[in-house]
Amino acid sequence: MHTAKVARVIARVVAPTAADGALLASAWIAERARRAVFERGAFTVALAGGESPRALYAALRARDDIDWRAWEVFLGDERAVPESDARSVLRGLRGALLAHVPVPARQVHAMYAPGLDADALARAYEDTLRATLGEPAVLDLVVLGLGRDARTLALHPGCAALAERARDVVALSNPPMEPPVDRITLTPPMVERARAVVLVAHGAAKAPAVLSVCEGPDDRSGAPGQLVRDARGEVIAVLDEPAAALMPSEASND
Repeated sequence: MHTAKVARVIARVVAPTAADGALLASAWIAERARRAVFERGAFTVALAGGESPRALYAALRARDDIDWRAWEVFLGDERAVPESDARSVLRGLRGALLAHVPVPARQVHAMYAPGLDADALARAYEDTLRATLGEPAVLDLVVLGLGRDARTLALHPGCAALAERARDVVALSNPPMEPPVDRITLTPPMVERARAVVLVAHGAAKAPAVLSVCEGPDDRSGAPGQLVRDARGEVIAVLDEPAAALMPSEASND
């Protein structure tokens, strides 16, 4: 239960445009990647699909100070379709970032594998996370987008997986999202344990969701993006001015 809980103050960066915010966020990520490689020999990250982080990925791939060969890339969520399918999250990530940077192929961990149903895919991915990261599995960074309904990962409002505490990855059977297809998603504990989390949102249509996540009363079921309040590592929200338009002015540039 998350009721009657003091909400964490989420550090945020508000920039005039999504591209401006992406430049700042890319520098923030590059520094944490450098530190992780120095301290642990690798940078482990879960990437988000969709439109929210596209400007961030463009800014990251333009940098010349990132050791991409030290990155271990996981997905935050995926649709239960092969990469050849236009609905594949991994396919979109390759176009936005991974096809443009020299991350070794063996260090990009796909969620989908042929011949497995969604639940088997989730269990296999959980095994991959733990084999790569140890147990409990701890990522250096989780990149999160934010939907207009305040969803994040594949965790939609009312999603039973928001209460998951034992599993790191679960399957969702035909959740109420477009396109209508089974999904595999990381669970809240993976966000809670991450060393850093960046939440990205842009555009006026996201402003109500941003407000509910950053300033609204605790309601993880109604606003799943609020799970960032439970993260134990560093957390920033990177917003453009339209997405931050409903935020109290004194809180817009913490």
